[in-house]
Amino acid sequence: MEQGARYYAQSPLHAEMKAIYMGIEYALHAGFYHIRIQSDCLIAIKLLTGDDITDHRAITILRDIRYLFCNFQCVTINYLSKALNRKSHNFAKISVCKP
Repeated sequence: MEQGARYYAQSPLHAEMKAIYMGIEYALHAGFYHIRIQSDCLIAIKLLTGDDITDHRAITILRDIRYLFCNFQCVTINYLSKALNRKSHNFAKISVCKP
């Protein structure tokens, strides 16, 4: 997806998964070998870590994310509470609002 292109998510979970996917793609193209994924979406974290496979709302993008994981030597996935993730949310709001 080109920078500035709009993406319409099917659900908040799908939007979170798409953001994670795009971050992983960026890290891959930037040449990173170790990545850390942090999210305040517990469902997304459980899907990514394999702790929850019963939620199929984002199964396609989950498969794509797991495929990208193969390109890295180390992938760390962490849940962050909303309070700890506030700065990321503020940054995301600013970037979404800019033309």
